[in-house]
Parts: sequence; structure tokens; C-alpha cells
Amino acid sequence: MEIQLDVNNFMLDLERCKNKEEMRTVFEKYYPNKEERKRMWSLMEKYRNNEEKVLNKDTKTMNDINDTIEDIVDARTQKDNNDQ
Repeated sequence: MEIQLDVNNFMLDLERCKNKEEMRTVFEKYYPNKEERKRMWSLMEKYRNNEEKVLNKDTKTMNDINDTIEDIVDARTQKDNNDQ
């Protein structure tokens, strides 16, 4: 039986992390499948890089951020649909 991702707890756990190692531990907890964990980590890093650019007033990255968010949602939706 697959455990459903609790997004709220996942995000709270990520916010508590002080470094990348702690973040990797959180990802291991919530994404036991190595391939899925690797894909979601990559999406998260892409999102964070884009977010940093926006904070630095590089507004042309907004489309990249929106695309990344859509990729994350699509990946989660595809996983949930495959589990049914």
C-alpha cells in the first residue's frame, strides 16, 4: 500500500531544515521511491533557483517559475492517477 503524500506536513518539514542534508532526509521520508525522489528534488531545486532570481528583481523568470510549478503538480497528479 502506497502512503499518500501529506503536502502540508512535507512543506512544514522542509521549512524547518537548516541545510540541504536535512532537506534530503525530508525528501527520503516523503518520497521512498528513489526515482520519484530524484525527480521531485530536481524540480524543487529548479523552483528555488527561479525564486531567488525573482527576489533579485529578475522578473522575466516568472514564466519559468509557473512552468516549474505546473511540472510539480503534473508529476504529483500523474503519480496519484497511477496509484488508483
